[in-house]
Amino acid sequence: MSMSSSPSNREDSMNTSSLTVDNQWKVEKYIAERLSRQSGPSKLVPIAKWTLTILLGSFITCIFVATKLSFISLARFLNSVKPSSNNFDHKEWVFYTGHYLLIYLTIAVPYFLLFLRSAWTGLCRRTVVWPTKRAMILCVLVGILEPFGLVILALKVLPNMTPTLGAFTMSSFIAFSVVGTTIESFKHRVQFVWKACNIVSLILLFGGIGLVIYMVVDTGGISKDIWHLPVCIAVLNVAWLPWLLKRMTEQAESGVEFTDDHFISRGSESTSTTWKSSFITYGVKNLATFFFCFVFYYLDTDFPINFTQEMLSVFLSAWDFHTSIRDAHVWANFGVNLIGGLVGYILVAVTCHTNMQRGCLALPLVLSLPVSVIVIKVREFCNDFMDDDVFCQFNDGKLVLVVMVAVAFTLGHMLSIGRHSFEKELVYLQKERELFWVPGYNGAVLDFFLLLNRKQTIEITIRSRSRRQKLGCMKTKVYICTTMYREDEGEMKQLLESLGRVNLAQQEGETYFESHIFFDAGVRNNKISEFPLILVSLLEETLGVKPEHCTKVVTPYGLKLSWGLPSYKDKDLMIFSIHLKDNTLVKNKKRWSQVMYMSYVLDFLKDSANGGESYILTTDADVMFTPDSVEALLDLMTRDTSIGAVCARTHPMGYGPLVWYQVFEYAVGHWFQKASEHVLGSVLCAPGCFSVYRCRALSDVLPKYCKKVESAFDFLTKDMGEDRWMCTLMVQSGWRIEYCAASENSTNCPAEFEEFYKQRRRWIASTLANLMLVIREWRYISLFNHRLGVVFLCYQALLLFSTLIAPSMVILVVAGGLQYAWDVDVISMILLQVFACIIYTFICIYTSQDTQMLVSKLYTFLYAVAMCAAVVGTAEQVVVDISEESGSSNASKSSLQVTPSGKPNQHISIYLPVSVTTIYLAFLIGVFLLGGVLHPREFTCLFHGIWYLLCLPSAYLVLILYSICNLTDSSWGTREETKVTVGYTSHWWSSFFRKWFKKIFFCFTCVTFSCFRDKEKTSGVSVGVQTPVTSLRQSSIPGLTGDGLDRASSRISVMEDQYISGDFASNTDYVDYEFDASDLKDENKPMDVDQWLPQELSSIYSDVFKKHGYENTLLIKGLTEADLIQMGVKRKGHVQYILGLISNLPAFEIEYKVPNNVDDWLEEIGLSMYRDKFYKNKIKTLKEMEILKSFNTKMIYDQLEIKKQGHIKRLLYAIRMLKDPLEAQKKVIRMRQLLDGVDLKELMICNVGEFDFWTSLRSKCLEPDLKAFGMEAEIKEKLVGLRNNWIMTIAVANTLWLILLATIASKGNLTVIGANPIGLVFLIIFGLLFLVQFLAMIVHRVSTLCHYVARAPYTFGNPLLTTWSFQDKFDSFVIATSDSEEVVTGAESDNVGRPRGPLSERTPLLSERPLAEVI
Repeated sequence: MSMSSSPSNREDSMNTSSLTVDNQWKVEKYIAERLSRQSGPSKLVPIAKWTLTILLGSFITCIFVATKLSFISLARFLNSVKPSSNNFDHKEWVFYTGHYLLIYLTIAVPYFLLFLRSAWTGLCRRTVVWPTKRAMILCVLVGILEPFGLVILALKVLPNMTPTLGAFTMSSFIAFSVVGTTIESFKHRVQFVWKACNIVSLILLFGGIGLVIYMVVDTGGISKDIWHLPVCIAVLNVAWLPWLLKRMTEQAESGVEFTDDHFISRGSESTSTTWKSSFITYGVKNLATFFFCFVFYYLDTDFPINFTQEMLSVFLSAWDFHTSIRDAHVWANFGVNLIGGLVGYILVAVTCHTNMQRGCLALPLVLSLPVSVIVIKVREFCNDFMDDDVFCQFNDGKLVLVVMVAVAFTLGHMLSIGRHSFEKELVYLQKERELFWVPGYNGAVLDFFLLLNRKQTIEITIRSRSRRQKLGCMKTKVYICTTMYREDEGEMKQLLESLGRVNLAQQEGETYFESHIFFDAGVRNNKISEFPLILVSLLEETLGVKPEHCTKVVTPYGLKLSWGLPSYKDKDLMIFSIHLKDNTLVKNKKRWSQVMYMSYVLDFLKDSANGGESYILTTDADVMFTPDSVEALLDLMTRDTSIGAVCARTHPMGYGPLVWYQVFEYAVGHWFQKASEHVLGSVLCAPGCFSVYRCRALSDVLPKYCKKVESAFDFLTKDMGEDRWMCTLMVQSGWRIEYCAASENSTNCPAEFEEFYKQRRRWIASTLANLMLVIREWRYISLFNHRLGVVFLCYQALLLFSTLIAPSMVILVVAGGLQYAWDVDVISMILLQVFACIIYTFICIYTSQDTQMLVSKLYTFLYAVAMCAAVVGTAEQVVVDISEESGSSNASKSSLQVTPSGKPNQHISIYLPVSVTTIYLAFLIGVFLLGGVLHPREFTCLFHGIWYLLCLPSAYLVLILYSICNLTDSSWGTREETKVTVGYTSHWWSSFFRKWFKKIFFCFTCVTFSCFRDKEKTSGVSVGVQTPVTSLRQSSIPGLTGDGLDRASSRISVMEDQYISGDFASNTDYVDYEFDASDLKDENKPMDVDQWLPQELSSIYSDVFKKHGYENTLLIKGLTEADLIQMGVKRKGHVQYILGLISNLPAFEIEYKVPNNVDDWLEEIGLSMYRDKFYKNKIKTLKEMEILKSFNTKMIYDQLEIKKQGHIKRLLYAIRMLKDPLEAQKKVIRMRQLLDGVDLKELMICNVGEFDFWTSLRSKCLEPDLKAFGMEAEIKEKLVGLRNNWIMTIAVANTLWLILLATIASKGNLTVIGANPIGLVFLIIFGLLFLVQFLAMIVHRVSTLCHYVARAPYTFGNPLLTTWSFQDKFDSFVIATSDSEEVVTGAESDNVGRPRGPLSERTPLLSERPLAEVI
């Protein structure tokens, strides 16, 4: 058999650089391709946008035509019922006066409604300023001119001309505005074509007006009082001049009660005079309308009637519209005009708000006149639509003239002011005061009044860029600031990928972005710790930059690494910086990282001279987001400068029942809680995981936010929930916080029970503390922030009350449910649960965290079982309750059955024969289902409600008790350092029994007394990746005798982990020693103890150190205060000084590694003196070294004959690190080598200004506190007192609530308005809460829908529209390649070369190495 190819040929054809194992996994490749295809909006979005535009545009056109024709019809009806001037007929005068009053109401009702609204909005807000005196005079002038013109139009002009001429007359009120537009166009640099359009439109409009006057004279309609027509046209043209409307809203220099700049600079709402100008204008309009109508009714008439008793009788009789209005068409026209005017104004405002004005305002304005003329002139249309002989008259004159006038007016509108309506709006989601000069409408000439009142003048057209600049869309900088600690590789990667997409998207717009990551415990003595190295290893894959192409700078807080991200357009590079904090130089924890980046942006990076807004986009280290989400947040920040922060919809990620529970919890929390706070006043928490903050708002709160903790309550607000406290400060300072459901992000949530409980421990405590703070300081908050009214206060107070009584409500629910299911005695079940709560409280106060978690899990399981039974029993009761036999079937129940609604078998009242349980459950299920329907993309979240239901008692009873009892716990709870604890905590009861046992049994010599010990356990230790580690410690060494050996063995056993820890506790109450791998990061050469110790101490303690195996600093690093004392260092001053020296030592790390032989290994770990000992035990080669993995303290002491404590600890640590490194650990090693090769620069030399800034900030608020002189001990004592007070408060409140409900339930004859009092109270408290949240959710969904509509594109394949001109290039950001090609960035696909564009002097230093090498 012949072979197809020889071995040599196969070898030649083999490409060793491209192996199958190097290819991308098929699933990953498919997912990447699918994500790239789904990066843009769905194809259904443009279809839906076009459909909505066509429907709204058609409807608004119909409204414009209907209001115009109905007003003309009302005026013509007035002329048809005009009484005879020869004699006085009371009945005819009543008919005439009734029609006259309808016209008056048509004009006056909109004015009255707008007056009430402007009074409520303008007068009730002290931050809304008054206009200038000149503006007030103009308001009065316009308030007189407009009613005067409309009254002449309705009473003198329209009744005496044909409907067609009336429609033409109503289209001539923009002529003077066109004159102003033309003049403005010649003042500015406008293209000739637009100047020509203005001139042509002037000719057409004035020509049309001339033809209208000619046709009026020709028909002889108002030949007697022909002056009414030009006066009406001139007056309304002047009254609606945009120049005049604009001047009406000029702001007075000091027209607000609070003249402090703090209030004046709060935003557009506080500096706008719109509503107070509207208040003056509409107040005058109401008076002027009544006055002019009365004048024209009484003085300007030939009717034989005087101001006598007869006139008063006619006037009073006319108000009886059942007798004074005989024709149903009059009522129809009146209703169409009133309702159509209001609806039309609302729809126009919505379309402008959502940037649909081209199709929904511009086209209806153009079509309203032609359609009106067609309806009037075409007999079939007029008869079908109007069905009115008075209106449908066809004697307008020559048809040619009618067509000429219609064409002239239509073209004149389109070529002048009307064309501005076709221009794309620059800022979306603008509020009403930003859309109109004077918010409002009139039903007479709705279309052209809205056109002229719209803020869409030549000023905006000519200076569009300056308008965007004014609104904060240009010269804007967004600083993406992230806090990071111990996130894993996957979490870091999704953050970096999100930043990469923002980098590509921002190059399409005019907004400048920077990214800064602040890393806690990221460096120690200029040596980078493990987790930052993992982050750096992902940069090339996600951001397209090589790790070694960075600028590495030593800073007063630690170390800074900076890169310039790839740019493919002529734009400044996006700076990406990692700030590594050295916790020996600055304070650790998230709040102080936030203080660092806030001050860094506000005081150093932010350039106040550029005139643009600056924002800080805060993210967590594990968040995933898109540029679309960033755009949505910035849209809300742009539309209203009084907004201090905007938060997004957060989706939890992960797997397991606990994650599914949080999916439902997050969903309903955002649907109801966030939305209700947004609608009622202000959101109280914009979480730092993904929110945008306005820099001006942060500058108001940062002086307070950076203060130290000085009391127990401060600890709860400042350190347990820093995001919520910062938002509380913003609200107190007058800023508003909004929730944007159109912006979404995903973040990892706790998947383990312990981590979840510890996270919620912080959240519950901080939430309660901040709610109490808001309610307590409400008097002062209301002075600064007018948005938080009494309704908002009552809502928050109700929330706080419901949270405090939640434990008792859970007890009642479980007791009532079990009574339904198993017929358990309710009182006994309540008492049993109360007793269980008392036991749990004592467990949480006096036992360890492990014990608390174990008991919490047990309680959660038991309550879940009880809830299963309660759900089944309640369902059965509901079925029985709604059945016909409910009365008989419930007769056998106990007389005392307490549930949240009272007795299970007790109906609310005789008029509503169902129980409160049935009504409440039906209402609750209906609210959740409707909430899911209104959130169609999140409807599946409701399926996880089963987990929420089962865990309800755990969340609202067990977790609340756990949180209150652990107020004294200052730990973060999540992402803490993974430690191994191998010792134990000495409890008072253990010491007590041990003491008496020793007295009784003198031979009691055991080193430990395990029967009375509560051992601490943790999950493991993480070095590179989190790997569980078992303790090598032996509590005793059996088989050995002698006091010296016993003491040595015991001490070595404990010291084994002291060495590994690197973090030394001086608390003598604890004898546990912890392994902290993050401190073991340095490669400096060790020093002999003789050289390390000062000369005066070296002569005393050098031999002592050597005797115990601490010959050099390689071995000394792990010593604690107890070790020094045990070694013989007795003087306190010496101990303190030596501990200070030890704290400055680097941690001598042993890398994960498998050595070649024992000689090399011992040399690396500094124990080469024991080579013979290992040889003696036949441990030489790598294979023979395997036995070392089974060695413990006793075996080292006995078989290797190593006696010194320091040497044993070092050897145990080295044995633990004997293993092949994982991929993540290999990356860490490689990144360390690369970054060590980067030149280290001094910030003091490179950037003196930044160095001075960090030095000043560090000295003022960032220097770590000395524990001996700090308030930590005092605050812990105060926290104990605060905890006891809170426990007592909750215990008393819930006890009283239980007793109250149980007592009322036992009184069967006690009713309130015929209803069960318990059920009534329950429905009032929780039903009202859910009702408010449900209604607020509907309002918020409408605003979110408007946001989606505003951003939806009209063209297939286009990205979502935005003020910020982003373009998400995710399709080029991740490209799935074949064979051996890796995933590359969009910058690479665009063939990026050297970065272009100058860098700001305030941007971080960049490497001089060209970025082309990176790509």
